[in-house]
Amino acid sequence: MHTGSEALSGPTPHDETEMRAMVKIVKSALDEWNLKYSEVNDARCQPNIPMITFGMNGDTLNYQVLLSMDMEDDIFAVYYSSPTKVDEQYRAAVAEYFMRINYNVMLGHFDIDARDGEVRFKVFAIVK
Repeated sequence: MHTGSEALSGPTPHDETEMRAMVKIVKSALDEWNLKYSEVNDARCQPNIPMITFGMNGDTLNYQVLLSMDMEDDIFAVYYSSPTKVDEQYRAAVAEYFMRINYNVMLGHFDIDARDGEVRFKVFAIVK
C-alpha cells in the first residue's frame, strides 16, 4: 500500500507482476462473457494504472464501463458511465438527489460531473 514515503515513480516489480495477473484475470472473464473491450493507457488520468473499458447494454440504457486496477493502493474500481448528460439547469438538483441516494447506499456511489453533466456510478474493492 502507498504510504507516501515511497518515490512516486510507479509500481514496484512485485506490483507489476500482480498487475499483469489481475489484468489477465479480468481479460479472461471479459473474453468468456464475449464482451469487446479495449485497454486504456492515459498517463494524464491514471499513470501506471491499467484500465479496461467496454460498453454494456441494459434494458433501458446503454452505458460505458471502465475498470481500473491500482495495485499500488490495492484498489479495483468499476465506473459505470451513462451516455446521457444532464442539462446544466438540472445539475444542482441531480447532485442533491444523488447525495440523498448515496446516504443509504452501502457500497458505491453516484457522481455527476458539474462541468459536463456526466453521470456515473462508482464501486470499488480493496484487493490483496
